[in-house]
Amino acid sequence: MKLTIQLQLLPTPSQAELLLATMTRFNEAASFAAEQGFTAGVFSPPSVHKIAYQEIRERFGLGAQLAVRAIGKAVECFSRDKTVCPVFLPLGAVTYDQRNLAFKGLDKVSLATLTGREVIGMVYGEYQRERFDRIKGQCDLITRGGKFYLLATIDLPEAPPMPVKDFVGVDLGIVNLATTNDGEAFTGKPTDRYRRRRTTARKQYQRKGTKNARRRLRLMSGRQRRFQTWQNHNISKRIVGKAKALGFGIAIEDLKGIRD
Repeated sequence: MKLTIQLQLLPTPSQAELLLATMTRFNEAASFAAEQGFTAGVFSPPSVHKIAYQEIRERFGLGAQLAVRAIGKAVECFSRDKTVCPVFLPLGAVTYDQRNLAFKGLDKVSLATLTGREVIGMVYGEYQRERFDRIKGQCDLITRGGKFYLLATIDLPEAPPMPVKDFVGVDLGIVNLATTNDGEAFTGKPTDRYRRRRTTARKQYQRKGTKNARRRLRLMSGRQRRFQTWQNHNISKRIVGKAKALGFGIAIEDLKGIRD
């Protein structure tokens, strides 16, 4: 089973500027690789590499492995849809692997940048610490809210399947986000209430239009989405906890008679 853990980086001001510049160049290179492949009608890694690699090295100043990963980012999009040429955001994720990233102990990481390797400090919680030695494969460098993070993939052993005696039926909806077949309902009222509060606040700040109001709008960005994700996560944990305690499986949607 694969999971992703988040590690926060602690770059110095100069390192932060360098990371931003590297992210911008990397995504420009990925967009260029996608354009070259799309125009030529080729979508596999070797074919896109052949027509784009050398120019990426010269035009964007990327090291060999960062150039390869930029091409890989473009090709990954083509594997999902070959009818659209992707254009990547300037601060989209940068993909690292064991050739251009190395962990230096438990609190530092070495990353390839436009000017060579940079050793950057990092912090994380106890959950990540317990799983740190399981990090394998590629990591994604992202920026969010002015901070930098590494999203690292870890491998965990699959738990043996438990015997299932019966099933908990779960119906998904809007008024009630989830309803189980024993009558327990998880209402969507908190989400609706939160959404109305945020909508009212946004309108008030938009009407003001001051510098402080715009700052508040930026701070509010994404809060509603995060609240709803948090609520859905807690509901799903409660349903899974109930099913595990009873030794039941979970059946979702297409359920007959549940509303009766």
